[in-house]
Order: sequence, then C-alpha cells, then structure tokens
Amino acid sequence: MEVALLMELALPRVAAIMLEGLRAQGIVDIAKEDPLTLRFLSAAQAESQHEERFLAAFDASGLVLPGLMADFFEDTIKALQEKIWDCDLEATKAHYRKMLLETTEVEKEMNTWTEERRLAYRSSHANWYYWHGYGIIHARPAYMSAVRLPDGMTAGYADFMRSAVCYSGCFTPVNVGTVDACHSACHNACHDACHSACHSACHSACHSACHSACVSGGAL
Repeated sequence: MEVALLMELALPRVAAIMLEGLRAQGIVDIAKEDPLTLRFLSAAQAESQHEERFLAAFDASGLVLPGLMADFFEDTIKALQEKIWDCDLEATKAHYRKMLLETTEVEKEMNTWTEERRLAYRSSHANWYYWHGYGIIHARPAYMSAVRLPDGMTAGYADFMRSAVCYSGCFTPVNVGTVDACHSACHNACHDACHSACHSACHSACHSACHSACVSGGAL
C-alpha cells in the first residue's frame, strides 16, 4: 500500500492493488468498477490493518463512502510522509522496484511449485497478498483500469494532498443546504492558509531545505 503511494501510482490503481489482495484472500469481489462497488464474500479479517481500514470506507452495500475513503488515503499518506521525510527517495524507489521485479519472477516460478510449497511461501512472506496484487497491476496496465473512485481521488498522492478532498473527509456535512456555503468558506480559508502552505513548504522541501534548516538550527 505505502509502496504504491511512494511510487506515485494514481489512487484508483492503489485501490486496485488493495482489492486484488482482498480478492485473493476471498474477502471481496468487485461487483462494478465504475463507480467502484464491492461484493462482500466473507466476514474474515483481512491480513493487514491497511486493508481493514480500506474496507471500512465502504458501506454495507459495497459503495464507497467518500469521506471515509478520503480520510483513509490522507491518514496513510501522512504516515508515509513521516517515514520518508529525510530519506533518499530515488534510492528508496529503486529498492522497491528491485523487490517488485524479484517478486514478479517468483510469481512466475510458483506456477511450477506444488500447492504445499506455494502455501508455505505465502505464509512465510509478510504482505504477500499486497505484492501479489502489485505485481498483477504492474504487469497488466489494463487490468482493473476502469476502477473509479469519488471525485478528487483520481490522481496520485501529491495532487490528492493538495486538494480540498483530503482535508474535508468526514467533516463535510451531507444535505445541509446553505450551511455548505459557510462550511466551505471556512475550510477554504483554513486550507489555503495552512494546509496547502504546509504541504508546499514542508513536504516538497522536506528532503532538502527543511531537513537542512532543522539540523543547522539544532532542532535535530
């Protein structure tokens, strides 16, 4: 999940990777790609907390809850930013590209393995379902390419974090009439003055200027 975001995949492709992993676990199937609608097959718990939180952004009928989905992506992206703010991003991306290629090769070899060996491999490799999904999406660009998320969740994480969607989330009232005008104006002001400025100044520069300033200023 975080690797897909780091590699700057569009959010619908990130969702497709999550869905492929959940489908491999027998938890959901895709009833419709546009708009994304799930069919729940099992009440079993997913392999990871990321997947559980992703599933929580759908209602009982399998439809996306826009506010919860926005919160899911925002929280995940913020957690990722905290991990990578002082990393060499290109080296990190190169590392995961190598892992992806290695996983793809293993997937090919697994076709010749016994079922017992396949199960043993999967159980001994953390996040296998994720890498399985990533490998499929990477190798087959047209696969699940029609998956559509709510407005504001069609680009990569950088554009999403600059959008109004990422801060509105569950705070956006539903069917409130004229309250919308006040609510939107307030959030626009806060977003323009704080959210955008923060992400432009901190996220974009965190790998160089921000980190250098913190070190030279004795903050770290």
